Amino acid sequence: EIGSVSAEKIGEASFSKNGKTAIIRQQLPSGKNKFLAFYSENKVLKALPQETEAASPSIDGDNIAAVLLNGNIRKIVLIDKSGKTTEIIQTKIPDIVLEWIGDNIISVKTRPSGTAYGILYTLDLKTKKLSRILGNVYGLTSLFSQSNKRILYSETQSSGTGLELKLYDPDKSTKLQTDILSLPEKCAWSQDNRIVFCGEFPTIKNFVMPDDYYKGKLGILENTIIKKNLDTLDSQKLIGGYFDVFKPSLSQDETYLFFINKIDGRLYRLTL
Repeated sequence: EIGSVSAEKIGEASFSKNGKTAIIRQQLPSGKNKFLAFYSENKVLKALPQETEAASPSIDGDNIAAVLLNGNIRKIVLIDKSGKTTEIIQTKIPDIVLEWIGDNIISVKTRPSGTAYGILYTLDLKTKKLSRILGNVYGLTSLFSQSNKRILYSETQSSGTGLELKLYDPDKSTKLQTDILSLPEKCAWSQDNRIVFCGEFPTIKNFVMPDDYYKGKLGILENTIIKKNLDTLDSQKLIGGYFDVFKPSLSQDETYLFFINKIDGRLYRLTL
């Protein structure tokens, strides 16, 4: 429990892997976003700097990576529990989305659209090196494997149609079409980095992806949860129904698949 004070228009909440820290994005009456950090161990709620555009909690919950806008320059910074801010790098990349994918590695990508180029980088916090992984990809969203050695990513045509879910190996610079009609945010990686579980669309017709999906224009479609081995390309249908798999995750022993049903906003569990 965070508190008894009501908060309207909460747009998103993201949690550290251990659940100790939560980042809450709230929309103010002015239309601007306000970011709050909640530390569950001592039940402290803190506002992040007013110029915050994006934020992500570290895996251990001890730090927050944030994007601060200062004029035309964006700073990627670390904020610790005391509120101390340490600048990592400056960048002119607009519409940044941050995600902590390792103890000292953050993915830095542009907010996705099927009608605009997307770019994906990784940022090493120790060396402060920003490395380009993928670029000039329409409709780009991504999901790193547990080892960060493989990346699921979506790509569309310049019109935003023709969605494809692909596999990228950064070490080999190879790309593979998975033949899964889905988005990375509808998938979860196994611990061995070989298998993905995805909620698959039956069809997307001529929708602009992922824009129309996030706007709710696809309506209520039947999803099929599939299990696919990306080494052998073998697929297995697990279950189908009128639900919308969003941000799925596997239990540590991989006996359960948890996901948010985007239709009703509730948390579901599938026994594997």
